[in-house]
Amino acid sequence: MARLQDRPEATEAIERSWLTAMILQLGELFAQNAYFDRTPELELFRHLRNAVAHGNIFKIASSADLDLKPAHNGRMLAEQRGCSPLTITRALNGKPVLFEFVDRADVLDLVIWIGHYLERLATEAYAVLNASPPRASGQLEG
Repeated sequence: MARLQDRPEATEAIERSWLTAMILQLGELFAQNAYFDRTPELELFRHLRNAVAHGNIFKIASSADLDLKPAHNGRMLAEQRGCSPLTITRALNGKPVLFEFVDRADVLDLVIWIGHYLERLATEAYAVLNASPPRASGQLEG
C-alpha cells in the first residue's frame, strides 16, 4: 500500500480540503459580523473566502471595490516576520487561490494575525465602554 507522502496529489487534495473548510467556516463567522471594521487584512480574507467558495478562482469584476476597501496584509507584514506580501488586485481575476496565490502557511499566518487583531479590537471596545474585558472561556467566577 502506497504511503500518503509518496502521493503528492493526495497530500495536496487533503490540504486543500482542510484549508477550504477553515476559510469557509471563518468567512461565515466574519460575515455574520460584517467583517468587523473591514481592515485590509479582513478584506484580504473576504476575497480569499469568496474565491475558494467559487471554485478556487478569483472573480474580481472591477477594481472600484478595491479602491474603496483595499485588501492586503500590510500591517501584518509590519508586525510579523517571514510573511509573504499579499495584495488583491484586478489582475488576479480568473487566477487560482490555494497553492497559487497563497499556500497553507500564508493562510495560517493570516488567520492567526486576524485572531490577535480581533482580540485587540475587542479589548479596545471594552475599554471605550469602560467595562472589563471578558474572561477567557472556562474561567470560573470567584
